[in-house]
Amino acid sequence: MRFLIEYKNYKTKEEKNISLKLLETFLDEHLIGQFHGETFECINVVFLDNAPQKAKEKAKRLYGTFSLVQLIDTFQNNNSFNISDFQRGLSRVEDAIRLTKCIESEPADFHFEELLAKVRS
Repeated sequence: MRFLIEYKNYKTKEEKNISLKLLETFLDEHLIGQFHGETFECINVVFLDNAPQKAKEKAKRLYGTFSLVQLIDTFQNNNSFNISDFQRGLSRVEDAIRLTKCIESEPADFHFEELLAKVRS
């Protein structure tokens, strides 16, 4: 399982967040070689900071085996590592995994409980 984490701040137009980039590296180092079903090979999480009111959290299938999950959240510091932003991002990745489970797919071969347990450990 692979994670791709993207960030977009609508207020400052920034698209990089150091804490979220380190979170992506951390998740990939611990999960990239592990099998969690054939339904999804990658979860693409897009964090929207200072999003417009009409923006919504959503999940959908992308490119057949990718899950695209859009989450709305606020982060404190984009330019340097911030442990609270890292922890908040990790918690929201768990939410993204839960949303990915709700995407309709045939066959439904996604071991999300195992993935959640490994993300938490």
